Amino acid sequence: MTRPDARDVPVATGGPAAPAGPAAPPAGTAAHAAPAAPHVPDRVHRRGVALAVGPVVAAGLVTARVGAGAAADVLGDALYAVLVLLLVSLAAPRWSLRRRAVAAVVLCWVVEVAQATGGPALLVDRWRPAAFVLGTTFAWQDLAAYAAGVGLAVLVMAACSRVGSGPVRTAVPRP
Repeated sequence: MTRPDARDVPVATGGPAAPAGPAAPPAGTAAHAAPAAPHVPDRVHRRGVALAVGPVVAAGLVTARVGAGAAADVLGDALYAVLVLLLVSLAAPRWSLRRRAVAAVVLCWVVEVAQATGGPALLVDRWRPAAFVLGTTFAWQDLAAYAAGVGLAVLVMAACSRVGSGPVRTAVPRP
């Protein structure tokens, strides 16, 4: 037994209504849901992230070369964490921003805790540029600087991802 639908209801002329085409999907199903926001290809986001790597590295190198004191140390650590977030974003672009941020902070903290073992310092003694990646001495305040750097970068990345994520407008030819 089939249940009646709108096509079986008589119209003013007394006859059945003409079929209107396929029936609409029931409410609450995926086919009935509102259209999704336009998808911005991953390559667009990856391009922006890749373009941000250079200025972040440059700022970190300038900070390491000309900066002095606690402020330069905190800024350098924050920039290091931002770079790690950018690299995680390039490696795992489909992860949510939250997941990428957590991964970046954890990676930074693992490197910082490893400094307490003395292993990174030994490697830096053999190859000086490793200091930019591994550091040499453990400091508790660095852990907070990493979290702050990633937090600020997340705010910037979230704001940038909202820019241009509105409806896609196409040009309509004029008659």
